[in-house]
Amino acid sequence: MALPRADEALWYTVSAGTLEPTAMGTGQFASAKQRLVASREAATVGQLVRRSGERVAVGDVVLRLENPELGIELEDARRALTDARDAFAAERASLALDEIRARSILLEAQYEQEVKDADLKAYRALLEKGVVSRLQFERAQADARLAQSRVESQVASGKASASLAQSRLAQAEARVIQQRERVERIEGRIQDLAVQAPESGVIKTVFVDLGSSVQPGNPLFSVGPESPDLVAIEFPQGYIESLRVGMPIEISYNGRIAKAELASISADLRDGYGSVEARPNGDWPTASIGMVVRATVRVDRIEDAKHIPVPVYGMDWSGRVEVLRKRGDIIDHVILDDVVELDGYLVFPTSIQAGDQVSFPSMPKRLAAG
Repeated sequence: MALPRADEALWYTVSAGTLEPTAMGTGQFASAKQRLVASREAATVGQLVRRSGERVAVGDVVLRLENPELGIELEDARRALTDARDAFAAERASLALDEIRARSILLEAQYEQEVKDADLKAYRALLEKGVVSRLQFERAQADARLAQSRVESQVASGKASASLAQSRLAQAEARVIQQRERVERIEGRIQDLAVQAPESGVIKTVFVDLGSSVQPGNPLFSVGPESPDLVAIEFPQGYIESLRVGMPIEISYNGRIAKAELASISADLRDGYGSVEARPNGDWPTASIGMVVRATVRVDRIEDAKHIPVPVYGMDWSGRVEVLRKRGDIIDHVILDDVVELDGYLVFPTSIQAGDQVSFPSMPKRLAAG
């Protein structure tokens, strides 16, 4: 490019020294404790009870959803529960009747065994006296064994029948529990249609309108505290690399100055600015979410910084900067990628030395001078 004559350029002499810059930023009070409430059902918004900005207590209904299909499901579930209870009652009655029958049969078998045992005892005595034959005695003995076998068989059969009946009863009871839980789930879903505030605070945003259709997971509203618990601040890009978590920050707002501490630094830079968050070191009287603040933080001192006063405030010094560099009698054109604006100074990289003179060919002389 054609270089301007030296007498036409506005030159700045580069100095070397220590800078103790103060970073200045702007932002607003905010809160990190906001909670987003989402729909649990596929439904339609039937009523908006609260609006954005209104105060709520935990449990207050914020909006009501409508889903007629849940009412139909609930009636079906209640009928199924009634049927399951009837089936359980029938199984229990059947079990009781089976137990009575089994007990009666067992008593008959036990009575027959006692009779046969008595006969056998009598035949044994008669056999010893020679009144009955050995054959008659053995027949009585066989009858007694058969009667005992019938008792044992009835006991085993009764146990098996009782076990089977108990299994059927347990299955019937399980169906009752299953249907009751189904009813309770649907009733809970219906109760969830009256969407409540999960905590006390202020309704921040309502994301739906009356009549809106929502699906599970769709946001309905957000709620958060009335008082801020952080400050969201934007600093010029040149300060971001000098900031550290834990640095003290002064927050100015509404005629007050409050102390805070740098809590986080965002790695994302937008339009020459970076975002940070600060937490309070005490109370923030009269502070409210959304209130604008100014922030001041003393950053690390820079030793042997090559710098000049910023020629024009408000210009974009981020990115590549064109300068004319005059070193002795030599003037050349230099592109700089890492010029930093700090506290009213431009700080240069190593390609600019103390004693050099710099000018900005893209800046009109009258603008620079003004």
